[in-house]
Amino acid sequence: MSVYKIRVLIVDDHAIVRAGLRLLISGQEDMTVVGEAGSTQDGIDAAERLTPDVALIDLSLPGETTIRPICARSSPPAAPGTW
Repeated sequence: MSVYKIRVLIVDDHAIVRAGLRLLISGQEDMTVVGEAGSTQDGIDAAERLTPDVALIDLSLPGETTIRPICARSSPPAAPGTW
């Protein structure tokens, strides 16, 4: 029987953090890492290309604020009053 796996995108500027998260997630029967990104823009591109179920995002990436531009491109429109 095929088990649905939660598709995870990891966005962090530290390769060692991405590797650790990948290792932890790959040990979960119901999860799979579909991609990694090391910057906000790479995270946006990966989210659009890979359409993950979940994105683990470093909130302190260098440059622009991370969460809003990635979420805005990888999810359906938010309800009024949310982002």
